[in-house]
Amino acid sequence: MLMTHIPMDHLVALAEQRQARLREEADRYRTERLVRAAAGPSPVGRLWLRLRARLTAARRQAPRGTAVAGPAPHRAPHPAAPRGPVRTGRDPAAPGGRVPAGPRA
Repeated sequence: MLMTHIPMDHLVALAEQRQARLREEADRYRTERLVRAAAGPSPVGRLWLRLRARLTAARRQAPRGTAVAGPAPHRAPHPAAPRGPVRTGRDPAAPGGRVPAGPRA
């Protein structure tokens, strides 16, 4: 591999250019964040703030020692959910097979 000599002043100039670009990007990012903060929360953010306020109010109104009821859990399993324990492994009767994982008899 052929190594060439790069003058030090050239390397310093490249480093200064890179630092200037990074400063510009940081300033642009900071400005964008300030603009977004001044605009207020998005519609989804406003919905989340209202929901959080309602949950906080419900917790404050609930007597001590009782939990605030959350959403009801789904009773029916998901159609793609497997029925029964999931077993992995090969058939033990096959050559080189191993015993399936799961509850043992």
